[in-house]
Order: sequence, then C-alpha cells, then structure tokens
Amino acid sequence: MLNIKDLSVAFSSKSDFDLKRANLLFRILSNPVINKVGATLTQKALDYKLPIEPLILSTIYQQFVGGTSPEKCIKSINELSKYNIETVLDYSVEAKKTNEGFDQTVQEISSLIDFSKDHPGLTFTVVKMTGIASFELLEKISSNVSLSSEEQKEWDKSVQRLDTLCNKALENKLKFFIDAEESWIQVAIDQQAKEMMKKYNKEKANVFTTFQMYRNDRIDYLKNCILDAQENNYYFGVKLVRGAYLEQENERAKELCYPSPMNTSKQNTDKCYDQAVEICLQSLKQVSFCLASHNEESTLKLVNYMKKHDLKTNHPHISFAQLYGMSDHISYNLAKSDYTTLKYIPYGPVNDVIPYLMRRAEENVSMTGQMSRELQYLQDELLRRKTNRT
Repeated sequence: MLNIKDLSVAFSSKSDFDLKRANLLFRILSNPVINKVGATLTQKALDYKLPIEPLILSTIYQQFVGGTSPEKCIKSINELSKYNIETVLDYSVEAKKTNEGFDQTVQEISSLIDFSKDHPGLTFTVVKMTGIASFELLEKISSNVSLSSEEQKEWDKSVQRLDTLCNKALENKLKFFIDAEESWIQVAIDQQAKEMMKKYNKEKANVFTTFQMYRNDRIDYLKNCILDAQENNYYFGVKLVRGAYLEQENERAKELCYPSPMNTSKQNTDKCYDQAVEICLQSLKQVSFCLASHNEESTLKLVNYMKKHDLKTNHPHISFAQLYGMSDHISYNLAKSDYTTLKYIPYGPVNDVIPYLMRRAEENVSMTGQMSRELQYLQDELLRRKTNRT
C-alpha cells in the first residue's frame, strides 16, 4: 500500500547530517530576498574568480546537482538505483551561442550516452534545443519568418545535431527527452520533436517531447499530436510539466502587447495538467507519458487511476519524475511500490550550471508552498528520528 508521506522511506538514504544541511539550505532558499541577493553575489564571485567553488560544491551542489561531470555523478546514480529509482542525467549548461558551443554540447551528450552503457540506472537523456541551435533561428522559424540561405544551412546543421543525438540514444537503448522552452521559440522545437518521433518512435516511444501545461493552448495541441501519431502510425511520447518561465512569459507579453499564452491562475494550470494526464490515459496504447511533477495531488490522482483500472505499477507507458534533491517523499515511496520513478540529476561545471540553479531557485520560491513543504518534511523526519532514539 503506497503511503506517499512515509518519511522513513523518503529519507532512508539520508544521514542526520544530510537532513540538517538540507534543512538549512531550504531555509535560505525560501527567503526571496536572500535567494535573489545570494544568487547575484554568487555569480559575481564566480565572474571575479573568487575561490567559492568548494563552498558551492559542498552545499547547493550536494543537494541539487550530481557533480561537475557524469563520472562525478556515479555515487548519486548508484545510490538511487539501490532504491529502484532511475536517473536522467541532465547536462545543465545554459544556451550556447556559437556553432562551436553547439557542437560541444552534442559532444558532451554523446559522451554521456556512451557513459550510460556501463550504468543501467541511466535510462533517459535530455537536451534543450537552445543548447544545439541558435535562439534567434528558433524564434524566426517559430514566427514563420523566411530564412536566408546561410541561416537555412545553419538550421540544417541544428536539425542534424538533434538527429545525431536521438539516433545515438536509440542505438544505446536510452530514451530521449526534448525539453520545452520559451513559447516564442517553442513552435520550432515542437516541429522537430514531432519529426524525431515520426522517425524513431515506430515500435515504441523512444523520443519524448515536453508540454508546459501552464500554457493555455497545450490541451488542443496535445489532442492534435496524439491524432497525428495515430494517423501516421508512430508512438507519441510526452513529459508533462507545469512550466518554468511564467514571469518571463507574462513580462514579454505585456511589453510587446500581445495576449499572454499563460493560464490566468494556478488553478487553471492544475486543471489543464490533470486534463492532459486524462487525455494520455485515454490513448495509452499509442502514448507514453511521464508525469514530471512535485505536486502530490497530481501524483496520487494518477496512482489511484492506475489502481482502479488494474494498470501495472511499472506500466511501460507511464513514469513519474522529480528533480534531484526535491520531493524525495514522492520519489522514494513511488519507487518502493514499484512505480517507474525517475530523478533528474543536473551536472556540469560550476560556472556553467549556476545560471540553471539561479533559475530553479527563482521557480521554487514562486511555487506555492513548495519550499515550506520541503522544510516541513525535513523537520518532521529529524524530529521522528530524535523521538525514536529517546
């Protein structure tokens, strides 16, 4: 029987020291002012090459990042595997702006795919299109602007980079997530994700796109995508998230005077998220989906549906995912009950990963109740352990 709030399971891999360190870190991150000032000062210290790397590695990296390289993530991968949790290693370096930078990202992810051969706990890899393609080109294509011959050549190279990674992942029996990004470049990303699925998802879902359900147009698009997969005989793979660029999206819409593509409330986003899950479940023979969420209610709704309809806990078309260092009560309890559970583990050089962590910190502060829940569970587990020893 699944008890998603069984803290003895959730924190079974953590020592008292781990819990106390996490407790302190979440206290700091839950304060918006300290969060923002701290992030700015950290970035400036790195820019001026001040010796703060050891401090970052022993605090925020310990909690949210696997390490500076795949090899440095082995301990985390193996630890999660012991608890039946699979790993998605995420090369969390923000957008590159040159062909050399894009090629470097391809080389890094290719090396990661090779690395996965010796680590069965690694089942997915992931890419952001802005890591292998120009943001400006993605924006032009999404806006249906004609490309010059030089731009078209550059875009063809970007498509080839994505195809190379999808093909290599498939050859190595890895599944492949294509992450969602800003709405004004998402059309181009959606187009390429669909092309890769048509090519590589003939026998099962190997390539997955990502839907940010805080957008008010995603339900209709999801229905159209599933219909296209049914009509063209391929499997549709999707990772469902609530979204990561809310403030940025609303600010841009206001600045450029167009209707925001965002839902008007969190309640509407939650409703869209649950509706998307229902749509995927109704077409489960054709659809594989990952419920990538820290939301307890959404998680339990899916779990209860699976029980009610006698779906196996390790159903091949359904998985759950959370970020490394967060919502362990969801991840570890799901995994113990044999639900397919993934942890996203970011990795990369400190200087390159800090922008990613800054964005994550801002998101987490804006998530209603997320930080307070994490803190409460940590404190409850520390108290439980203390009580059991007396």
